Amino acid sequence: MGCPNIAVRVMAKAENFSDGEEHEITILPRNITVTVAEPFTVRGREDITAKTEKAKAALMARLGKHKDVKIEVAAERDVYKEVADLVPKWMQVLNGSAYDQAVNLYGIQYAMSYALRPLVSLSDSELQAYRQSAYDRLKAEQTSEGGWSWYPGMKASPYITSQIAILLARANRPSTGYPLDGSLLQAAMKFLDKEMTNRMAECKQRIATLRRRN
Repeated sequence: MGCPNIAVRVMAKAENFSDGEEHEITILPRNITVTVAEPFTVRGREDITAKTEKAKAALMARLGKHKDVKIEVAAERDVYKEVADLVPKWMQVLNGSAYDQAVNLYGIQYAMSYALRPLVSLSDSELQAYRQSAYDRLKAEQTSEGGWSWYPGMKASPYITSQIAILLARANRPSTGYPLDGSLLQAAMKFLDKEMTNRMAECKQRIATLRRRN
């Protein structure tokens, strides 16, 4: 008998601040299998055996006292193939936060890059349709000021807006071959510029007030 996902969302609002978190409550059996990675790089004439043993020691320190630990060393990994295998997850329509929507859009855009495109089985028209859907969802959550909030109905957050702006800027690299409409990013930058200008003015005013008191 299955159990539906249980999620907890907490939101806080103040005059000049907003915050929000959402997490799913995972229901796990008594014994579970967990995969933990400890990446390491071997350069030039470095000893691969010594580097491997050091990585193993670091991994064991992270795992602590766990039963039935099995360590495997993957010396040759096709990173592009691993990322391409995640593309179907990025295609899912999300109902989460604005940041979730931005991550989804970034993932789909990255799937259209020259490096990943040959590894993705979807057609160009399918990828572009998924990308447009993700773009439209993110656009719908952008406030009239140009920012994004933690969740719909909350005040626009400079922090969340800056994180989404970074994703949009990275998604628009020339290597994708399919540039994004820059209007969302431009509006976000205007919002952030205005927020920083206001905050600098508030800081100067507070400093002036403290000086007058002293």
